[in-house]
Amino acid sequence: MIDLANQIEAFFKRYGWDYQRDRDDLYRTGFKGQHAEYHVEIALNQEWVSFGIHPFVSRDNATEDPMAILQFILERNHHMSLAKFGMNDDGDIALTVELPIKGFCYSYFSDALGAISH
Repeated sequence: MIDLANQIEAFFKRYGWDYQRDRDDLYRTGFKGQHAEYHVEIALNQEWVSFGIHPFVSRDNATEDPMAILQFILERNHHMSLAKFGMNDDGDIALTVELPIKGFCYSYFSDALGAISH
């Protein structure tokens, strides 16, 4: 896993995004979207590379009708590839991409960041 952790640093440089490496298995980066700034965590474990925005929408910032939010999430999940929305126990909405470590390469990294940032 250490080898992949070092490769991810090279992937970030190639992709052109700044990042912070907190541990061998955790990176932080982010981007400015149309309506907000988003903080992305990339975590490694023995089997998965997980890209996540936690929270994508905080329960405290969700001003719409809860059913409208759930409908939005379900519709987007149906149409998105790679990325998925979910809700944690606090009612915050997260956006994640999870890919297997086996065979992980730059194109997977690039696709995951592209999916999570669009």
